[in-house]
Amino acid sequence: MDEQNKVVYDISREYPERILNTYWTNPLDEDCLEKLNKYYQLYHFRMIKMHQCWNRFDICNHKSIKIIKWATDKNIPIFIHLLSEEQVLQFIKVTNRFQDTTFIVAHMIGFEKINKSTKNPNVYYDLSAPQLYPIKILKKAFKAVGSTKLILGSDTPYGIDNIEKIQNRLKQLLLSQKDLDNIMGNNLAKLLKM
Repeated sequence: MDEQNKVVYDISREYPERILNTYWTNPLDEDCLEKLNKYYQLYHFRMIKMHQCWNRFDICNHKSIKIIKWATDKNIPIFIHLLSEEQVLQFIKVTNRFQDTTFIVAHMIGFEKINKSTKNPNVYYDLSAPQLYPIKILKKAFKAVGSTKLILGSDTPYGIDNIEKIQNRLKQLLLSQKDLDNIMGNNLAKLLKM
């Protein structure tokens, strides 16, 4: 993962107007906090990624909590791909404990349960990988949280034509231009202080 984080950093330096650096951290890594501190100084990343499908960590374990505290202290959002229903429930507990932490939930995973139970006003939902959730979930999400908590995502390089697919879904909702602008860039720009 260290090598891949370096690749992303190098690409972001080559195309700074198009690519913002995100750092993928693994709570199972012995020195994950030391790496966060080191690479934050070197890479100037704007977001942290945590991915339970690749790294089978528990969101409530002590290292995960230390990473969340670190991100909160730096005011950096955490983009998280949750693995299971059990981890969605654990995630809700974490969001309620860390209400000053900004989380972006990948692929709308667990939306209904999270939205129903979290008290954290800083939970956002990524719309990438539309094949993973039906349009009725997108409709429910828009009705429940409006356009200010939804974020367009691509899941690149895996999400072939995902942006176009999501835009087509959003057209079906007949949203205002302001709502579309929020979802398609303004929300993320605000979170990343751009």
